[in-house]
Amino acid sequence: MAKDRKRAASRGKAVLDMGKITAGTFLLAAALNIFFEPHGIITGGVTGIGILLKELSERFLPVSIPLYLSNFVINIPLLIIALVIKGRAFLGRTCVATILLSLFLFLTQKWAYDSGDMILNILYGGILSGAGIGLVFTASATTGGTDLIAAIISHYHSHLSIPYLLFFVDAVIVLSGIFVFDVSKAMYAVVGIFLTSHMANRVMEGFHYSKAIFIISDCWEVLADTILKELQRGVTGLSSQGMYTRKDRKMLFCVVSSKEIVRIKEIVAQKDAGAFLIVTDVREVFGEGFVEYSNS
Repeated sequence: MAKDRKRAASRGKAVLDMGKITAGTFLLAAALNIFFEPHGIITGGVTGIGILLKELSERFLPVSIPLYLSNFVINIPLLIIALVIKGRAFLGRTCVATILLSLFLFLTQKWAYDSGDMILNILYGGILSGAGIGLVFTASATTGGTDLIAAIISHYHSHLSIPYLLFFVDAVIVLSGIFVFDVSKAMYAVVGIFLTSHMANRVMEGFHYSKAIFIISDCWEVLADTILKELQRGVTGLSSQGMYTRKDRKMLFCVVSSKEIVRIKEIVAQKDAGAFLIVTDVREVFGEGFVEYSNS
């Protein structure tokens, strides 16, 4: 019975990951074809190289090298490296992501749109591409290219964030775009890459923001009971000592949703106006009352 549940959970995760990869590559392809490539914005990565090749081929060759073709061909040797370093499971997902990205680049190549405002193009392009890359990364895959290089570096240096590694690797490609387009477009591209990296980080880290509360008060028992009864949130008493008074006391620690922070402040003000209250942001919280644990 347990094996059946485990097998079903594994299949469910595989389906979810495939959905993330499909949605992510579609968003990235749409961002490239709608907001970046038509305006000469070098976004970095293999697709950035593809934009350069397309422009150069249109200038000096009788044919234009399409973005979907260059993306597929350039990624072949990088996928071979992935097989050696990251293993078959990683390669399988990355192969799927690379093929899907090339497919969606082909299907959306006529979707160009000009808002008339370069800032809007960069803003929406960065949001869409960042969301797409973030979804692909949460499925333990990459779209190939410099994404793959960044993932390999992060594999050996886990303290380095993949999206921010991408920012520095892609900067080299963007700077090369100065010689093909112009300086202003390269500057726009840097902004676009920053937005893409920032959005990818948000997707990978999650949007389930909460607040962590630290309360130092002589009335800690009353405050703890009130929070437990009114908000039904768990409260932890941490041993602490005031270094000026050398007095031992309990410091209350509690995690609440953003909308509950107002009520916490009211409770503290009513029960002990002299209490010391610290509120800080918490990016993700797992456990009862918040987000359930998941293997996805």
